[in-house]
Amino acid sequence: MDLEIKLEGHDATERTLYSLQDWIKQERISGLSARRKSIPPQDDEMGGDPVTILSVVLASAAVVELVKSIHVWIQNTRPKVKVRIQLTESKFIEVESENLPADPQHLIDKTLEKLKEIEED
Repeated sequence: MDLEIKLEGHDATERTLYSLQDWIKQERISGLSARRKSIPPQDDEMGGDPVTILSVVLASAAVVELVKSIHVWIQNTRPKVKVRIQLTESKFIEVESENLPADPQHLIDKTLEKLKEIEED
């Protein structure tokens, strides 16, 4: 499964992008391979898209671990961002740092629901 993770918001900077990328790598989630995605700039832009962080390849079972990891990263770093995990063209999970529940179970349940929908398609 290929995923794309994007950051949006006030703290969606290079520094925050690298912080999340390093965090995910340190988690050593089985089946995960993450790399920075390079996007050419649009005609009216100076550089690449700063909100795109990673292209992730992993088994669907590891998606839950990835969501847990992102939840903990937000709790520890407290960036003002929205993390969007694009599962398919029409299915995604969003984690908003400013409305982050203390318990990640809601996010886990939402993730499992989305993965089930993908499997049924």
